[in-house]
Amino acid sequence: MKAEKYHVKQLGAHIYQFYSNGVRGNFEMIIMYSPHGNNTFNLGFGVWDEALQNVDDSIELRNGDTDKILATVAQTTLNFLDENPTNSVYARGSSASRTRKYQMGISNFLSYLEINYTIQGFVATKNLDNTLIGTFPNWYGEWQRFRSGVNYDAFLLSLK
Repeated sequence: MKAEKYHVKQLGAHIYQFYSNGVRGNFEMIIMYSPHGNNTFNLGFGVWDEALQNVDDSIELRNGDTDKILATVAQTTLNFLDENPTNSVYARGSSASRTRKYQMGISNFLSYLEINYTIQGFVATKNLDNTLIGTFPNWYGEWQRFRSGVNYDAFLLSLK
């Protein structure tokens, strides 16, 4: 995947660290792959909160490096799948706008990704307030082969 990325340090079996450097400063970022059963791992990432000793995935850095951050996270995902070929990675943004941003990134590299990876998008059934019905992995809706132009609520990647 040809996109500018940050240098990543592996901190544990499924935990990675890098630093966002941009117009608002230098921020420690953590990427985690958490088991969800059935060989599925949830992708989570965000800013490390030293005081709380926790990752905050709701912070909007506005550091001018969003694409570089997403390319870095995407590369760790592909590496994770290459190293764990029987697993899948589930991803969903902490907000609808972040999920859309992930979808745009997948769409931009779809021809590259489809060579070695199966990519699915989830179209959820939603309540009147636009919230998903059910909880992952028991949402109501349908997984389908990822196609550009369809609005998805989550994504599932695996090796072919």
